[in-house]
Amino acid sequence: VNAEFRYDFNRLTLPLTAQVYFGDAQKLRVFLGGGPFVSFLLNGRRSYDAGDFKLPDNYESREKIDFTGEGIHRLDYGVGINLGIITSNGLFFKLSGAKGFAKNNLDNLSAIQWTQLH
Repeated sequence: VNAEFRYDFNRLTLPLTAQVYFGDAQKLRVFLGGGPFVSFLLNGRRSYDAGDFKLPDNYESREKIDFTGEGIHRLDYGVGINLGIITSNGLFFKLSGAKGFAKNNLDNLSAIQWTQLH
């Protein structure tokens, strides 16, 4: 059976970031930053694609997530980093990522920690 679960979350994240800039402001500059964050899950939905498997007609393939029932913590905290460049005309490109430290036990399958890349 080829089946897939997908979890989509909406969250509010409050980062506290410090950045250091390198280079001449009249030319290309590089920046590096990071710091802690706190995040709160507002809501979420789970969708299920059964693939080749036939589901009952009354089965919902998309539903709201019961955070407590599924072992998902609404509050997360962690650390984030930023790396980017700024051109002389103010255009910038930034790569950022974050690592959450709250342990989640999704449906009691295994301990999961959230990692995100933007």
